[in-house]
Amino acid sequence: MSVLLELRSVEKRYDNGTLALERVNLAVSKQEFVSLLGPSGCGESAALKMIADLAKFAHVNPRELSGGMKLWVSIARAMVTEPRLLLHGRALCST
Repeated sequence: MSVLLELRSVEKRYDNGTLALERVNLAVSKQEFVSLLGPSGCGESAALKMIADLAKFAHVNPRELSGGMKLWVSIARAMVTEPRLLLHGRALCST
C-alpha cells in the first residue's frame, strides 16, 4: 500500500517554550484508519492541527496565498527533496 501521509521527526514548540511534539514519526497509507490517542496535553491535538494545516496547502491555488505563505510553501517544497544544503535569499521573519 502506498503512503498517503508521512511525518518524520516532527517537532512543535509554542512561542512560550512549551514543547508539544518531539520526534513524532507517523506513516498513514491509503485506506488506513488511524487514531491518535493519549492523555490530555500529550500533543495529539497539536499533531492533528499541523496535519490539517498541511492539507490546506495541498488544496489551495498558489495564487490565493499571501507572499509570506508562498515563501513557506516554497521552503516546504524544497525540503521534501531532502537536500543536503538549502540556500534561501529572503528573511523568514520580520523580528
